[in-house]
Amino acid sequence: MIKVLEYIIIGISVFMLHGCGSEADLIGLGTVNDLSINAYLRDSAGNDLLDPTQNEYINPDSIRAFYVKEGQVDLNSPTWLTEREDNGLKYIDVYFGLHHENGYSTLVVYWTNTWVDTICCQLNEYDDIITDVYVDGKSIWSISEGARDIVFTRPSVSDGQKNRP
Repeated sequence: MIKVLEYIIIGISVFMLHGCGSEADLIGLGTVNDLSINAYLRDSAGNDLLDPTQNEYINPDSIRAFYVKEGQVDLNSPTWLTEREDNGLKYIDVYFGLHHENGYSTLVVYWTNTWVDTICCQLNEYDDIITDVYVDGKSIWSISEGARDIVFTRPSVSDGQKNRP
């Protein structure tokens, strides 16, 4: 009886392992999605614009971000923005995981009424890890650089930023 039970267990184990295929088939399964960036907002002098003691303080609750779908900003498709702090430095956690097209996730972020950035993230083949970040068409970060701590510097008023919708 014990011998029969051993054969059944061995048979089930072999059957279960056979369905796994190669190790490449398992990549991305059960992993943590890594689809956000840490946005630090500064003025041209390097002051933290998320610090309420600063003259040009930006209230995180007023920041809005919308996905770009089929080349158009979709005002019905906002993303998550979360204010966080690490070692006394405040930042906005910007999440890119709700919509992606052809390996990219793009947001238009309205930091203020006059400060707008388009942030495009290239994703890995499983769409669960950001590999490159572009702001307004310029490459600003690659996965080889480590943590996605990105400093956004508020442009001067003369730079002619777009208005918020």
